[in-house]
Amino acid sequence: MDPTVANLPDAPLLESVVFSDNGFEVYATFDAETNRAGITAPSFSCLDLLVGPDLRHEDECFWVSDDSVRMLPTALEPGSVVNVKAHTLAAKCAPEHDADSCTSDYPTSPDSVTVYAYPPSNIIPPVVQAQYKGEVSECEESFTIDVSGSYNNGGRSFTAINWTYVGDASEGAPYTYLVEQARSETAHASSTLTASIAQLVAGNSYQFTVVIRNWLGGEDSTTVIVRIVPASDPVVEILGPTERVLAPSAAFELYARDELGCAATPGSDIVERSWTETTGNLQLDAVDSASQRPQTLPITAFMLTARETYVFEYRVTTSDAKTSNATVKVEVTEDVLIVDVLGCNQTVSLADGGAHVVDAQYSYDAELGPSIAGAAAGIASTFNVSFSGTPYCNAMESVFWASSQYIIEPSNALAGCRLEMEITAAKGART
Repeated sequence: MDPTVANLPDAPLLESVVFSDNGFEVYATFDAETNRAGITAPSFSCLDLLVGPDLRHEDECFWVSDDSVRMLPTALEPGSVVNVKAHTLAAKCAPEHDADSCTSDYPTSPDSVTVYAYPPSNIIPPVVQAQYKGEVSECEESFTIDVSGSYNNGGRSFTAINWTYVGDASEGAPYTYLVEQARSETAHASSTLTASIAQLVAGNSYQFTVVIRNWLGGEDSTTVIVRIVPASDPVVEILGPTERVLAPSAAFELYARDELGCAATPGSDIVERSWTETTGNLQLDAVDSASQRPQTLPITAFMLTARETYVFEYRVTTSDAKTSNATVKVEVTEDVLIVDVLGCNQTVSLADGGAHVVDAQYSYDAELGPSIAGAAAGIASTFNVSFSGTPYCNAMESVFWASSQYIIEPSNALAGCRLEMEITAAKGART
């Protein structure tokens, strides 16, 4: 060791290993800035830096900062043991030490510090999305309920997909058949359930529930009802998922397909097609008439309200007065407030004269869109202003200002002053 190098920093210790709320990522944090173990590649195998029985060579790591690593593990779980690989990590080189001293003299990581991976602080549950036909013609061989489009699995396969047929034993053979189908698909954690229509009764409806669990323990469920349409009735099908979760800003179209049943009355035809929103949360008259195709329903951005659920029904009627329908459920999520500020990050010259305005009036609610801004969107803005840069400004007290604008009057007293602002948009309980 070079005797001229004094006050050598200890090797940083692994302080925490914590799963993100979605379960995809893990963040490993050290108690001091590191030399990044000499790793300069944008990404690397986690085993180049960390060791543990549940770490794998394919686990990818990224340095986020000198004291934090982002991990994409494939087998790590809450409670798993993680260590720093012995003698790989040292402190970040101090300015007063040359590179050679940092490389040769700094102590490196011990092999005896163990950290246990912590679970997410707020587990994000899965979201079940079921794709199926709400009405299936007796003419078809089978129907399938498909939940493979469900998401928030935490980056791994769902640990359980539980199917249940919700019926009554008085139904006889169809009840026995569907209970066994549900039990079989649950045993295989299958994302689909298929039933033979020959085992069922035309005109009857059959109800199922499916519960999905991700590896973090989060759960979600949904209910599905399938009606077997008599062969003489028209057939209606929604194309795409029949349950959707969307943001208020989403613009989309709902598509339906229809045709006569395989045993339809000779010479009959479909004479009426219509869309309705059955919860009463939306009037569709103007929307429906805007479509160039009666089977298509266009929904524009911000037409739907956050935190509301909509059920859209497509219905057809034949010339001999037979009807069929299919529905789509759309849940609309909440969204954030956007702070949009003009006039910040600027240097103001006394020679320019006049006031300088920091303007937040164009902040908007992402649930309504940027065309409705500021007070019109029900947003109240506040400025928390602190001063620094000169003895005079250092002594000034912070200012709290409730307005969409903060006006700065340049003066000699403020020359050299730095104004830092925390700008908050609020609407009800949202900030």
